[in-house]
Amino acid sequence: MKFYTLTAAAMFVAVAFLAGPQRCAASDSTDAMATVTKAVMAFNRGDVKGFAALCTSPASVIDDFPPHSWLGANACDAWAAALVAANKPSDISSATVLLG
Repeated sequence: MKFYTLTAAAMFVAVAFLAGPQRCAASDSTDAMATVTKAVMAFNRGDVKGFAALCTSPASVIDDFPPHSWLGANACDAWAAALVAANKPSDISSATVLLG
């Protein structure tokens, strides 16, 4: 089995609709980044369920392999399954995500 590190530029977007425009406090962006970091760490440990549990529903994922964008309640699960499928022909396993 070949082991490669896959550098993925994935963008996770969680959108919350609040009543009226508000500014984000510094703690909001820190908390959001902490959640993204936890999700990436879970994925890199091979804990896809833990990764998906940290995704806000609905979510949006964009990556460089087909179909390139995943939207909705199961976006993170669908992205992870598509990543495995995209890597299978090249015998790539143990993919990791690097934030960039």
